[in-house]
Amino acid sequence: MNSLMRNPLKVLYAVLVGLAITLVSGIFFTTHFGRIPIDVLEWGTPLPWITRVIPTQIRVIHWINFVIDLVFWIILSLIVLGIITVINRRRASRTKRVLHLFHFR
Repeated sequence: MNSLMRNPLKVLYAVLVGLAITLVSGIFFTTHFGRIPIDVLEWGTPLPWITRVIPTQIRVIHWINFVIDLVFWIILSLIVLGIITVINRRRASRTKRVLHLFHFR
């Protein structure tokens, strides 16, 4: 994970991926629960950050939940990028060892 922090491009990539996932979760994922006579719709995952109460047409954006979702998806993206980096390094070193056995340079 240390090599990820040295490469600002990978961190920027993780931030962009986290932002994209957060925004997409606000468009597609809906939670619905009803109470007599009010229905509430919520968008966003893992925390709902857009809420709409059915009798009104007003949508409320909960900015704290949005930021928490964004941080969650950025951290998850950094973990996935770290795992991919480790796998690629191991694969490259393994290939280098195999090529060295056959005297390829």
